[in-house]
Amino acid sequence: MEEKYTWRPIFKELSRKLLDYRDHQDELLNMGSKALHNANMKDFSDLHMIDPFTFFGAFMRSGAVPNRLHILRDIKDEMGLVSEMPTDLAGLPTLNPMQAWFCFPGSTVEEITNFWNLFEDTFNLDLTDEESRSRFISDYHKIYTMKGIHSRITSGLFWVRPDLFFSLDSANTGYLFELIDRQSLSKIEDQMKHLKKSTSGTDYLNFCNDMKALLNKFQLNFVEYSDQAYLNKDLPHYYWMNCDPAIWDVSSENEKSIQSYTRKNESGNSRRMVSAFNEIKEGDPVIGYVSSPRKNVTTLLTAIHSSNQSEIMVQVDKQLTQPIVSEQLAQDPIVGTFYNGTKQGSLFRMRKVEYDQILKLSQLSGNDIVIESANKITPYTEENFLNEVLLSKDQLQQLERLLIRKQNLILQGPPGVGKSFIAKRLAKVMLDDQLDPAEHIKMVQFHQSYGYSNLMMGYVPSGDGFKLQHGVFYRLVQEAIQHPNEKYFFLIDEINRGNVSKIFGELLMLIEADKRSSSNSVTLLDGSTFYIPNNIYLIGTMNTADRGLTRMDYALRRRFSFYTIHPAFNSLKFQQILAQDDDPTAHELIAGLQALNSDIDKDETLGKDFEIGHSYVMNDNKIASLPYLQDSVLYDIIPQLQEYWQDEPDKTNSYVESLKEEAGLNER
Repeated sequence: MEEKYTWRPIFKELSRKLLDYRDHQDELLNMGSKALHNANMKDFSDLHMIDPFTFFGAFMRSGAVPNRLHILRDIKDEMGLVSEMPTDLAGLPTLNPMQAWFCFPGSTVEEITNFWNLFEDTFNLDLTDEESRSRFISDYHKIYTMKGIHSRITSGLFWVRPDLFFSLDSANTGYLFELIDRQSLSKIEDQMKHLKKSTSGTDYLNFCNDMKALLNKFQLNFVEYSDQAYLNKDLPHYYWMNCDPAIWDVSSENEKSIQSYTRKNESGNSRRMVSAFNEIKEGDPVIGYVSSPRKNVTTLLTAIHSSNQSEIMVQVDKQLTQPIVSEQLAQDPIVGTFYNGTKQGSLFRMRKVEYDQILKLSQLSGNDIVIESANKITPYTEENFLNEVLLSKDQLQQLERLLIRKQNLILQGPPGVGKSFIAKRLAKVMLDDQLDPAEHIKMVQFHQSYGYSNLMMGYVPSGDGFKLQHGVFYRLVQEAIQHPNEKYFFLIDEINRGNVSKIFGELLMLIEADKRSSSNSVTLLDGSTFYIPNNIYLIGTMNTADRGLTRMDYALRRRFSFYTIHPAFNSLKFQQILAQDDDPTAHELIAGLQALNSDIDKDETLGKDFEIGHSYVMNDNKIASLPYLQDSVLYDIIPQLQEYWQDEPDKTNSYVESLKEEAGLNER
């Protein structure tokens, strides 16, 4: 797994540097316009003044990440920033490209000044200092009252201080529906409704404090939560439809039949819970509920495209031979809260976990329902794997044999060979077709601060005391025990970056293939017994070129099989991909990298563990574009070589010049 949130250092440096341009806005306008022009995007030429949030908006509008990084790189070069270029923009809230500016050509000097004041307040904010806090509250009020700004400014605050501020953009606010319980959600939604009308900086700071405490229960900070929110924002929503059989008896419809449902009732008034009618979209699953005389869930449907804006369209997917009765719904611990709280109305959004539980109840009632197919799980086949990964069928089969035999496998190799990429796809291809990878494959990354409490359990502060909190592996094990016929995969990226003996604790024994049973249970710190079942598979990745890491603990090493992933430049698959690319510069660069790897292999201080991987020159399973290749050379490969030969600058410079020439960078 690629390292995430690499944008944080440069965003912090950029925020600090921007304050130097408060009285030199013409320079900012020129810099931003040049970077935007190079990316063929609308520049700042219409502005005669600019605020720092609008400057950030140059690369924070929604769009392709490589393009946004290209703009940021040009700004970095022009401004002389020393932080490394990020490789991702994960977790960052983005702006609608049509609303990427906070100021406008007609903005006054006072308005621009207010933006700069809030930006500086935000960057320097110390919540324990009353004067600092008061300045922020005052300037927040001034900005929030400006026309067209409102909650958009909270995204800008997040860019500057993601440690303090929750962004009120639609992705972040919308994801709360799926994450938290309905009681907590109701309280938070009331606060957010108030914030949309309130101009109080105090109210917003209090809200951010409440959100920090809430997300801490899920072991999430604002950045991690925002990342999850944006990853999930385009996934289906799930709905419950009340059907009055006097008007439309959904239970009597044939499968594949289509029914329209107007957004307004027979009297011409908007239906209750109109927000659900406005938000439902094509592909969203719907539960059909007959409201009288016998209250039952009878039908599974899907929303389909409607060309008429005044109505929604649904298609009947399946009629349940055994309807789910009201009593069963009301008493269920997952669905009951939703069902018992359903108000009068026709269409309600429900959480995915509630939808999934209804499908499980349907199975218990004797219906022939395949839950995963209803959730549109697409099987990941051997063909998919071989199309995406530069390994042969024989190599895939060997990996599968190793993992089945030992149940613990580490993929090791130099940087850029796709270890994490392969690990995730190996897990997917070994997973049964009908199982959801999101539920059965979990991934973490070890680091120096990662501990046993993150993996298994530990006590965390709660109110005036402490509470026991279970870690990600513990929770996955409990799932695996409950479903012994289903495979589960736990992926550990950069396994040798953490103190593995300290992190694993008693797991060191339990992960062994011949210890995977309840007869080998151990007692945990909370007094409970624990074992690892034989349907969990561990896959780790290890960068062999990182000299800052210690060798793997031998006790752990003997519990894993090790498989080395080599650069694939000479493989048949890579050569076939290269043959389809007609850019001579790409061919010359790749030939140069092969020669470089040969020299690295012969170097007595390095060797095969330090070769340069093929992923540096690939994007979307093909040879990358020239700008991408040039960025890889400048910002990925050259820094790696400088680290390799830090005591031999002449040798480094020789290779650097050769790579630049091969990548067509002589004129840059």
